[in-house]
Amino acid sequence: MNYFSQFPKTVYNFDSSSTSVNYVVNILLRNAFIQGLLQNTTVYYQYAVKDTDTAEIIADKYYGDPNRYWVILLFNQLFDPYFDFPMNNEQFENYIIANYGSVQAAQQTLKQVEKTIDKTTIYIGGFTESQNTETFIISGNTSQTYNYSTGQVVPVSYPAINSPPVTYTYGPYTIGNEQITINETYASLSVYDYEFRENEKKKIINLLDASYINLVEKQFKDLIQNGSWWFI
Repeated sequence: MNYFSQFPKTVYNFDSSSTSVNYVVNILLRNAFIQGLLQNTTVYYQYAVKDTDTAEIIADKYYGDPNRYWVILLFNQLFDPYFDFPMNNEQFENYIIANYGSVQAAQQTLKQVEKTIDKTTIYIGGFTESQNTETFIISGNTSQTYNYSTGQVVPVSYPAINSPPVTYTYGPYTIGNEQITINETYASLSVYDYEFRENEKKKIINLLDASYINLVEKQFKDLIQNGSWWFI
């Protein structure tokens, strides 16, 4: 099904000083449809986008029609197919060069320093162990942290760009019936590594189960043409 061919047209005046009007496609109707689909997690599963994939290729492979690419984009709230969909290797390199001048420049430019805290708790006399992990963005060339074992504030240094992360371990120390160990890891992220990581995140998308494609397509047509719809 061709996506925009199903949308009704609405009157729009591009020039407020003119009395003439234009008929344009009303794309705003899609928003309610998206939210209804996303609420039903039983009808889709995760898929890892390959370097040779486009939304059209995936749609043709799984739904038998490249024109069903819109189902993939809407299910993942990818409203801009050029910038929201994950880039392949060539596109990513071109993006880096266009935005940072060269790959080398991007690899040598600091984006941010990240501090990750892993807190592990072991309950004395029991078998339960829990671990909490949090990551923070920090600024400046040096930082300070609290050494729970000694009760002192100590300085910490960040690793250079492209160097391995630096980890500081405090503990184990005991509070009540808890034995706690804290690991603080500092990593200096270049703009290249940051952009690469963000693009990799986009490669895990949700795919509608192919057995539902005809039903979802029909519901979408009902929404657009009649203003009435329901969700599986």
